[in-house]
Amino acid sequence: MRAAGRSGRRWVTSAAAAGPRVCIVGSGPSGFYAAKYLLKTHPGATVDIVDRLPTPFGLVRSGVAPDHPEVKNVTVDFESVAAEFASEGRFRYHGNVCVGEDVELSDLRKSFDAVLLAYGASSDRELGVPGEDLEGVGGARAFVNWYNGHPDHKDDPWAEALQNTEDVVIVGQGNVAIDCARVLTKTPDELRHTDITSYALEALAASRVRRVHVVGRRGHVQAAFTMKELRELTRLDDAALVAHTHELDAGATEASAEELSKSRAAKKIDALLRDTGKCLHADESGAVPQHGKAKEVHLRFLLSPTGFQAGEGARVGSTLLSRSRLEGPAGAQSAVATGDEVALPSQLVLRSIGYRSVAVPGLSFDAQRCVARNDAGRVVDEAGVPDVGLYVTGWLKRGPSGIIGTNIVCAKGSVKAILDDWEAGALAGASTAAVAWPQAVDWEGWLRIDAAERAAGEAAGKSREKLSEVEAMIAASRG
Repeated sequence: MRAAGRSGRRWVTSAAAAGPRVCIVGSGPSGFYAAKYLLKTHPGATVDIVDRLPTPFGLVRSGVAPDHPEVKNVTVDFESVAAEFASEGRFRYHGNVCVGEDVELSDLRKSFDAVLLAYGASSDRELGVPGEDLEGVGGARAFVNWYNGHPDHKDDPWAEALQNTEDVVIVGQGNVAIDCARVLTKTPDELRHTDITSYALEALAASRVRRVHVVGRRGHVQAAFTMKELRELTRLDDAALVAHTHELDAGATEASAEELSKSRAAKKIDALLRDTGKCLHADESGAVPQHGKAKEVHLRFLLSPTGFQAGEGARVGSTLLSRSRLEGPAGAQSAVATGDEVALPSQLVLRSIGYRSVAVPGLSFDAQRCVARNDAGRVVDEAGVPDVGLYVTGWLKRGPSGIIGTNIVCAKGSVKAILDDWEAGALAGASTAAVAWPQAVDWEGWLRIDAAERAAGEAAGKSREKLSEVEAMIAASRG
């Protein structure tokens, strides 16, 4: 028997009733939200989360800017879910287990009634222009992972790059691009009490960066950053925000005016960028009014990268861009090249044009869209036939879009698919006992890592000092 309420189906059974045994691959927001709604919806469901790192929470830990601690508070919800259901024997965490290396997807499918893939997007989209392989051209994702202590990127050569860079170009104008610009231009004191890694703080303190250009191919009305992110750029201790008047004006088409009339957020962004008390205006030659600050963040519009040129040796020295104009109706304007070319000095370039998921062996994958083929979370083959027992959620399901909260609705949809299939008897059931991995870090192990990081952070006057090496994490997990 079951009862359906406004929030969806809820099974009316005893706590001991049989339910689906589900393995979730990935412990970021999409994975944890799925675990939450599986466990709370079906009283007999059990969840095992597998993650390739010893530490949970995915991009909340390694992708959120260190000066945005409020965004990371979502982990309180995830921790409460783990605590509640681990005590009932319905939740287990297996960190330091890599699907495709330590265990195959096919083996997980034999050990669980359903497998839900929630491992997100671990690669960057590329521009596909000449010179992209030059030293100094890299992904914003890798830079963010570096300053956030992701073990895969701890030893990336960002410190050396920052010591040899005065001009940075960031391609893309989403919130990740703005995060990178802000971190690059904040003073050490503005970051000192955040959870930024100590090695990144030291490197940023020695940085020679003076100018950061954040480049977008369309106008400011179409920019993807939020007003909150933009406002933060006006409040930096020793960096000035700069817009280029001719680029703002060039984007002020009739269609853009119509878009402004329909968007309160866009109106606020437009007003701030045109307010010379908050945002300096460079003229067409690029000259900036005197401001007395050490650094500048330039928001550049209607510029599309066409390539990169080498400076000294094999390192990038400049970014080549084509000026654009907007064409098309409101809500669907596109950037069209004008034929005018611009070269911006840049000893460091960060691509911030989106992330890209990759497939694990055994997953039906759309290589063009870089997502798993799926129908409302059910993995399907090229003909649309469901691969029964295999599901996806998060970026792997829909592409790299939305905010952390977007994963709630996404996870609920995939959970519904699992429970509908369970109720219909479509899931064959596990054919082997659940496997154990001797190298795995369990939830208690994560709590010991967490305590060690918080203690180290308290000694340094910050919220935590992240461990950034897998070996150190494992040692801390053992107490």
